[in-house]
Formats: sequence, structure tokens, C-alpha cells
Amino acid sequence: MTRSKTYFDWWAAWVLLTCAPMGLSAGTFSLTNGQLTLEVLGDTIGDSGAIYEATLGTVGYYRHSGLVADWGVQYGTNIGTFNLNTTSNTSNIVVGVTNPPGKIVVAGTLSMLGFPPITLERVYELVSGVNVVRIQTTITNIGNDPANVVYFDTYDPDQGVPLSLTFTTVNDVFSVATASGTALAGRASAPGTPAYTVIMGGLDSGMRVGFGGGSSPFDLGINDGMELNTFMATPYDPNGATADIGIAVGVSLALPAGQSVTYTYYQAYGPTFDAALADFVTALGGPAGGGIIPEPTTLALASVGLVLLSLPCYRSTRKLCR
Repeated sequence: MTRSKTYFDWWAAWVLLTCAPMGLSAGTFSLTNGQLTLEVLGDTIGDSGAIYEATLGTVGYYRHSGLVADWGVQYGTNIGTFNLNTTSNTSNIVVGVTNPPGKIVVAGTLSMLGFPPITLERVYELVSGVNVVRIQTTITNIGNDPANVVYFDTYDPDQGVPLSLTFTTVNDVFSVATASGTALAGRASAPGTPAYTVIMGGLDSGMRVGFGGGSSPFDLGINDGMELNTFMATPYDPNGATADIGIAVGVSLALPAGQSVTYTYYQAYGPTFDAALADFVTALGGPAGGGIIPEPTTLALASVGLVLLSLPCYRSTRKLCR
């Protein structure tokens, strides 16, 4: 099952946007640095703790159609334990949301029959000096048996819409060298000028970053356990293709009984890909030389090119190439 941009989506988006001033939609907590503003559903009992909107300047990223800015948890590959908290404010995981100075904290407990109960604390913060959101989550196994937990975020960026462009984005997965190590990231850029961009990723070695479409079973967002399992097993890299598809970030965490694991990833926003990338790298400690690391297919093509360039240099007389 996928979420498509239908007439109903447009109607739902209109209701959410126009009813907000009348207090009919859920409230939000917000963080801002004067350029980037992050809104998270949270000041009403039952709110989901999902991102409601991220706005850079006057350009909003998520509340145009499709409305996917969700997060969730599943025990291992068991599709019957799939839980999703959405930007439309549905909550499979009951959480409380608070707004201490400089952060938004989402906390709750997940207890399912036959599985160890876990607690989650999901913290949103803006990284100082850059247009980057840091999302750090601590998951604690409070049961008596070990647990394996898949934790994920799923989004459908549509920042081209307020720029009078389209719903499509230019999408790619890449690695980049930073002072803290090699980061895996995905980027979605508006298909025009200015190419407003969001980059999502981090340093965790077990992280998965991928997109809908192609070989992926999800389109705009991950909706069920089967889609999540396929994403975690074979995340899809569009390699720069332009399409109206979602981006997802996930990790599989092994939790011994009574132990906690903390997982962090970042969202960088910019009016161009280069601006977003510079902020992303800065948030991870700064550059480490080399920049974006070429993908294996790129390296293979480059090697073929070098071989072809060297062929004219071969002479039967074995003269040196000049």
C-alpha cells in the first residue's frame, strides 16, 4: 500500500492548513534559529511527536500533499509489531512531548505481548550556527530478555511546490568524509533554481538510507512492516534520478536486557545542495578532505575511462606516450 497524491490528499492538506488558526488541528512545539524553523506535534495529549513542518526562510518542505514526516519502531522483522507515529497525528506509540529550553523531547513506552518492553526518548535540537536538525534517540530495553528493534524515519519532501516547481525532487544516496568519520546520507533537492535541498543521514555504521520507487516497495512513505523489511534489507539509491518519491532513514539496534542504545542522525536544510551539504558536514565536526566519496559504479566508470584514454598511447614501436 502506498500513499498517492490524490484529490483526497489535497483536501486533507487544505483542512489541516486552514483549520490550524481555529485550533482544530493538533498543536506544535517549535525550534528556530531565525532561518530554519522546526515544528513538532506535541502540546496536546495524544500527539505523535512527529515533525509537522520544517521551513527554511519561507519555504516549507512537508505540508503540501502526501503528508509524510513520520517515525516508527518494529521488533526485528516481525511485521505484526510495526508501529508508526505520523505527521497526520496518528500514534501507535503513546508518547508525551515536552519543550525544555532549546529542544523538543518525545518520550514513551512500547509494550507488546511476547516482546520485551522498551522506552524511547527522541530529542530534537537545532545544531548551533547551521541549518541542521539533530534527532537523537535513546531506546532502553526494560524487559528481561534481549530485543532487536528497527527504528526508522520516513519523509516525502515537496519543497519544490512553494517555489512554483513540481512535487518531484532530485534524489541520491552518497557518502561524505567528515572530521568525525564517513557519513552516509541521502539528499532530495528541488528540480530547479533555487534547488532547495534536505540531506538526511549520519555516522552510525548500521544506518540505512534510501528512497521509494525503483526496487523499493514504498513510494512516498513506509506504511507497513513488509515495506520496512525490504527497505532495511535493500535500500534503494535513485542515483540522482528526478521523481516524486520519499526518503527513509533507519537502523537495527540490538538491545540486551536492561541496556540502552543511543542513535543519532541529522537533517540539513539549504537553498542549494552545496549549502545543505556544507551545513551537514559542519554539524558532523567539519570536513576531512576528499568531500563526497565516489560510489563504486562511479569508480568503475572512471577506471574504464582511464583504460580507453590509454589505448591511443600504445604503439607497436613501443614509443613512450607524450
